[in-house]
Parts: sequence; structure tokens; C-alpha cells
Amino acid sequence: MNKTLILVVEDDRPVQNLMITTLKAHDYRYLTAMNGETAIMEASYKGDLYKFGKISQILGGTDASDCAEQVKALLTKLDMNLTLSDLGLTQEDIPWMAENCMKVSAASVANNPVVFTQEEIADIYKKAM
Repeated sequence: MNKTLILVVEDDRPVQNLMITTLKAHDYRYLTAMNGETAIMEASYKGDLYKFGKISQILGGTDASDCAEQVKALLTKLDMNLTLSDLGLTQEDIPWMAENCMKVSAASVANNPVVFTQEEIADIYKKAM
């Protein structure tokens, strides 16, 4: 088995499944992080106030600005609110993860409501620690 660990933080389930299938086929170890979704939402909601507002309202919130909090509450109720630290990652892993994200998830980064730089992605990972 390949000793390289890949972190998959992808909110599009079919894309996430494809990434995991590909990683498994090449014997890579991988982790997925649900809390990555809320960190991304906190940074992205201003790019699509309508979409994130609807998600928030469905979960009992008021508008896009509290969408991430509503998702966090749901994940907590489901006992799925893990941090990247809980998964064994450290601050020292962040530069490599951000660089890898720009390579491996370039299409997802480009299709996000807010297109992030590598530095902004590193900040999102820091918030997800």
C-alpha cells in the first residue's frame, strides 16, 4: 500500500466517490472530512446567497450567513462533526494539502461559487483543524 495520505474534501458526492475510487485503485490511503464542507461554506456563501440561504432555511436557519452553523449543528446531531485534527492531521500538513488541492481538485475549485487561491485554501484548512 502506498504510504501517501490524501485528504478528500469535496462536497460534490459523485466527484468525491470518483476521487476515492481512483485513490483506492492506486493503493493510496485517504481521509474524508465532513467539517471541510462547513469551512468551505463559511468562505463561499457570499458567492451564492440564494443557494446557501435555501440550505440554511431547510435546516432551520434564516439566511446564507448562518448556513455553515446550521450544517455544523446537523453534523453534531449526527455525531459526524470531526475536525481535521481529529483525523490526525496537523498544521504542518496544511501547506502540502493546499498545494495538492490546487492540483487534484482544480475543477472543483474553479466551480465553487467563490474561486479560492492556494493561500485561501490553506486558511480554510486551518479553520477545519
